[in-house]
Amino acid sequence: MSLFCYKKFTVILIILLFISIFTMACFGPKGGQKTPVAVETPSGDTGDAGGDITPPTGTTGTTGTTVTKPPSGKVFNVVIVTWPGFGPLFVAKEKGFFDDLNVDITIMDDTVARRSAYTGKKADAIAETLDSFASVASTIKGKAILKTDESCGGDGLVVKKSIQTINDLKGKTIAFPQGLPSHFFLIYLLNFSGLSSKDIKPQYMEPEPAAKAFIAGKVDACVTWEPFLTEAGTSPNGEILMTSADAQGLIMDIIVVRDDVIKDRPKDIQKFVTGWFRALEYCKKNPADGNKIMAKDLSLSEDDVNAMLSGIKLADLEANKAFLVKAKDPGQFVDIFDTAGSIWKDEGLIKEPVSGEKAYNQGFVQAVKPEMVLQIQVKATEVPAPTEVAVADTPVVEEPTEAPPLTEVPTAKPVVKPTLKPTPSKPKGEEIAKMKVRPIHFATGSSEIAEDSKYILDEIGKQLIHFPNLYIRVEGHTDSVGDPGMNLQLSQERAGSVKKYLLKNFPKIKKDHLIAKGYGDKKPVASNDTDQGRAKNRRTEFIIIR
Repeated sequence: MSLFCYKKFTVILIILLFISIFTMACFGPKGGQKTPVAVETPSGDTGDAGGDITPPTGTTGTTGTTVTKPPSGKVFNVVIVTWPGFGPLFVAKEKGFFDDLNVDITIMDDTVARRSAYTGKKADAIAETLDSFASVASTIKGKAILKTDESCGGDGLVVKKSIQTINDLKGKTIAFPQGLPSHFFLIYLLNFSGLSSKDIKPQYMEPEPAAKAFIAGKVDACVTWEPFLTEAGTSPNGEILMTSADAQGLIMDIIVVRDDVIKDRPKDIQKFVTGWFRALEYCKKNPADGNKIMAKDLSLSEDDVNAMLSGIKLADLEANKAFLVKAKDPGQFVDIFDTAGSIWKDEGLIKEPVSGEKAYNQGFVQAVKPEMVLQIQVKATEVPAPTEVAVADTPVVEEPTEAPPLTEVPTAKPVVKPTLKPTPSKPKGEEIAKMKVRPIHFATGSSEIAEDSKYILDEIGKQLIHFPNLYIRVEGHTDSVGDPGMNLQLSQERAGSVKKYLLKNFPKIKKDHLIAKGYGDKKPVASNDTDQGRAKNRRTEFIIIR
């Protein structure tokens, strides 16, 4: 080729390149792809990321299927445990619900290895239980950005049949894993009943050995999770006194993201969070396919997945928006986190708890709109016609699921075959706990609650909302001074005033589950012959009944 021809050929190539660049600048990406519109991240005072967050691409509305770009770019690494509560993440990945975010999900059942990957920046996000996060928040830097599921029967307390109530555990030997959800669950119930770990004889052991020790008669009670809960609860001398279906909102799973990732990659986190809710919507409409995907990626059978899901409740958009808020309302993130931190401090596992207000980021959940969830997108493939996904016109709702037992010990949690949980052995109508409360005062000879006692009732109400399926009997008692008939009437009126106050200020308490009953001077706890004894007899009690 001559020098003249070579130069001519070079000029032509330059001209063609210029035309190509000019065309792209004028007309945008090939195929009419939409450029995502950035929206402002809701910010908060708890380390919210701020900046721009890219919402899902595609058409708006409550129905339709949009083909997204295949995952590309920087990987978003998440480390979890073998648990169906995190299973929808695999559904989101397989169905392309993370949009173009390249999410890598790694199962690490060893707690030390999992947390090392997170703190060593090999993982951007980590699965934790809320109570466990409260115990390590000072070292595991990050914020909770998503609630995935809540235990609803998968964890429980098994006792000998001679033990009738939580209060009867005083002086008893109890087996449970230290620092795990079972530990938190037990101490919460003990504190509720006026006891602490100092009132029992703890035997620290893993969930399965704890159940076996109980079955062998070596301990009086055990706290464990399925399938060991059923095994111990159905043993000849055992019965299940209380489960996480009775005491709800205490054991739950969350996703925690490192602070530097929240700062540097808010758009990716938003895609991740939105993808979770889309996966729940898909599983709601396609449960068989959703469970099949979970079983495959978790290396479990579909029967195992179904059984495990029966003991938990997956957290949808509505549940997350109510949970991750700035208030300290009972049952919400800050309330449970601070409760757990206080318990771990009392147990000597941490020196000072981190404030719950500094441990979460609500911005990503609050930025998700229902139409973004219902607008399910299917990952693009090389086939000409991608499979369409049917989408409903109804909002997302919670599906039953079960709380994951994340461990605090450096041993891998074995994957075990679960079984469906039995109905707790205690028959209906049986008392299972007497709440320890400070004296509630009334105006002399009246049922009007004293102002200085209302804060006590507020604390009581915050605890009672965790027992939605149980009944609470408010008992009014007097001393023997005066007419017995008048005393009986006054005690009934005072119990009624307490009930009215709780129902007014705590709407989550079911009206028909709160019973007011007056006993007058019929049930003294001390002698009425002394001022001190009479003062003890003038009381209000709260009894938890199945």
